[in-house]
Amino acid sequence: MPMGSETRRKVERIYYGLSVKVRLDDNGRLVLNPRMRAKLGDTTDVYMTGAGATFQIWNPAVFERLRGPIFDAPIDEDDDTDFDPQSLFFDPDGGI
Repeated sequence: MPMGSETRRKVERIYYGLSVKVRLDDNGRLVLNPRMRAKLGDTTDVYMTGAGATFQIWNPAVFERLRGPIFDAPIDEDDDTDFDPQSLFFDPDGGI
């Protein structure tokens, strides 16, 4: 999405509005709140993916399932008529 475009501004507002602060414990580990742990499901492993100056935490099974469509789909910056930016962030199967 082009810098300054209305679509990009909407996505950035949603993205940064959904950011959650976490703390580090005394051993330097991230402490996730119960809501975040529930979204990840029953797993002891996670994928952490870089997202610019931030990162995302994923349930490995969900990430692998979505990985192909996310990386293989062409990006058409001119066609945002049916684009729902929340669809990037709310995955009912465990992506945070």
